[in-house]
Amino acid sequence: MKNKPINRLDPQTAIQIAASEVIDRPASVIRELLENSIDSGAQSIEIHLNKGGKELIKIMDDGCGIEQSQLPIALERHATSKLESLDDLETLMSLGFRGEALASIASVAPVKITSKPSYQDQAYFIESSSQEIEPVMTSGVDGTTIEVRELFSYTPARRKFLKSDRSEFIRIDEVIKKIAIANLNFNLKVFHQSKLVRQVDAVDNFSQAKHRLSHLINRELEDFLTFHSEKIDFGELNAWIAHPRFSRAYPDMQYIILNKRVIKDAALSNAIKRAFSDHMMVGRHPVIILYLTIDPSMIDFNVHPTKEQVKFQDVTLVQKSIVKAIKQVLDTILKPNYETVSHSMPLNHSFQETKSGIASVKPKELIFNTPMNEPNTPLSYSEQPFQMQAKDESITNATNASVYRQNNKEEVMTPVQTCDDMRIPPLGLAFKHIFGKYILSQSDQDLILVDAHAAHERILYESLKNDYDDQGIASQKLMLPITFNINHKEYDILKQFKIVFDQFGFDYELEHESVQFIAMPKLMSINNAEQSLKDIIIHFIHDH
Repeated sequence: MKNKPINRLDPQTAIQIAASEVIDRPASVIRELLENSIDSGAQSIEIHLNKGGKELIKIMDDGCGIEQSQLPIALERHATSKLESLDDLETLMSLGFRGEALASIASVAPVKITSKPSYQDQAYFIESSSQEIEPVMTSGVDGTTIEVRELFSYTPARRKFLKSDRSEFIRIDEVIKKIAIANLNFNLKVFHQSKLVRQVDAVDNFSQAKHRLSHLINRELEDFLTFHSEKIDFGELNAWIAHPRFSRAYPDMQYIILNKRVIKDAALSNAIKRAFSDHMMVGRHPVIILYLTIDPSMIDFNVHPTKEQVKFQDVTLVQKSIVKAIKQVLDTILKPNYETVSHSMPLNHSFQETKSGIASVKPKELIFNTPMNEPNTPLSYSEQPFQMQAKDESITNATNASVYRQNNKEEVMTPVQTCDDMRIPPLGLAFKHIFGKYILSQSDQDLILVDAHAAHERILYESLKNDYDDQGIASQKLMLPITFNINHKEYDILKQFKIVFDQFGFDYELEHESVQFIAMPKLMSINNAEQSLKDIIIHFIHDH
């Protein structure tokens, strides 16, 4: 094969290729422009979208504005007002700083910038698609307005990779939500197809942010949040921590904000997990909004185009501070006499729910027997001996995923009393219910610890599968419908997979920001049904 000559790319082609690192969909444009508005000191920001941002993205702010003479430079590559030299990176506290955003956007779509500083008599605008490089006078108020029309019209090949208008809007909404969680002191309005779809009010400090955060993340969260603030060796830590009762099937409500940016860091996420380990059931994830303010010289944001990844000089020090702070809050809210202001609910409520869940399957799955080599005296519910009996071997085997065994003949309490016609089941004969959460049982050689909640869920899961394969899943109408709030993404999942939910015995009606379940599978316990339904929806989101 003949070698091809090495060619220098023309500037326009080079910048369009480089733009893919920064701009890959409408949500990327929103991230860059919204961060610029916040850096400008804006107190009020409006975002207008058409067709999921593919047709129009317009951001209006009341920030400091751009001077007339500076407008042409704003569209050039490597042009920024946020640093002058490499040394400035060590003290940088602004959100955007690469000097690539506007130039990259302008390389793939027409961009119009209209701006007026408060000290300037008139507003001026400039368009990237115009041959005129001098700003043009226009009417306008203090601040900056940036319009991006027909995204990727200059690079049509990329446009075909965009999703539906609704899908792109949901991605935009997630970006807006993260930035609004990380930066609290601006008012925000978001319009899609001329309809107001999100509005949040500014707050002055972290301690006043409960309502704003609940509105952005989950409206039901407000009643469960506790605030914590402290100075640490390398800066400041502020956090809104949810009571362990408000947990999730996925860590989708954990936000780590470092110097006003939401970041992803496995080490810090692991610190949160460790701090909650004594208070969170396996498979559940806590809800926390963690704000870290750290000396910029100790971190490096310049490692990824989205700035979601960061390097720490000493991540272990940060981990220790996070674990200490979370445990301090948990020690306070989980004291035996502690009650939340809004719920007045005792700590052991979650244990009562667990017991209810086990009791609800007692006629089918739990057979009570006499104690093994113990006096035959009446015991409380949590101390009654019982035997886990699954309906068939496949269910029993599946439940083993929730079992912990200690194989030591010398440490087994006593041999199991058996009859000639009695066979010890795979999970042994249970003799103790511990803390309302675990079942302690024994076979002739093993001491077995069963996670009762997980075992119960697995038994129901296998039963649902068997019914689905046989005659279909029976549904039951609810006397009182179960209604709760949902976000844009949850709404789309429930709408898209309505047929699937129907096949499994669910029936519901959708509103703009809520869902009302009016029927559920007969096998499904109605104890804590709302939480179970939310978990099912979360699993659908993360599986699709």
